[in-house]
Amino acid sequence: MEKQRMNYNDLRVLKTEKLIRGAFHELAQEKPISKITVKELVKRAEINKTTFYAHYDTIQDLIDTLERETIVYIVDNMGSATRLLEEPERFIDDLYHALADCRINSISHINPNHTDFAKRLNQSIHQALEEKEVDVRKHQQMRILIPFIVSGLLGLLQNPSPTEEADLAFIKKFVRNGLGYANKA
Repeated sequence: MEKQRMNYNDLRVLKTEKLIRGAFHELAQEKPISKITVKELVKRAEINKTTFYAHYDTIQDLIDTLERETIVYIVDNMGSATRLLEEPERFIDDLYHALADCRINSISHINPNHTDFAKRLNQSIHQALEEKEVDVRKHQQMRILIPFIVSGLLGLLQNPSPTEEADLAFIKKFVRNGLGYANKA
């Protein structure tokens, strides 16, 4: 449901958003998202329920908003989607760093393994390509390659051991050269 348009130039609105999101991020570190209630979120944020409901309909609405903003951030910061055709290694590099940036900036509440998130991110990348007038249907490999790369990079970021540049270099060469490279490595 569309909320009354908030004036995001209003300092009070910005502060309230910061409180809501900060409290949500804290709670998401402590418990599963499905267990977070409006009652405990408003208590943590030190706001009242009416204020929360002026911004969001439900906790899920908040999550969906954060997820949409995350996808927009990733697509805006991954560089040109057409790089996948022209410079696949640079595309992978840019996308990986945009995804890693989101994780570093406390957007860890989004479960990258959640298929809906990956699906929406894939759709947004396809849309970015279409906006550059790239017909993804003409490039059948793109239909398979985009979800493959997105899922792989999301999985890599979920790996508890830190990703090294050598890992990313291997993935870039693998995508460029295919399975033949993986067998030689």
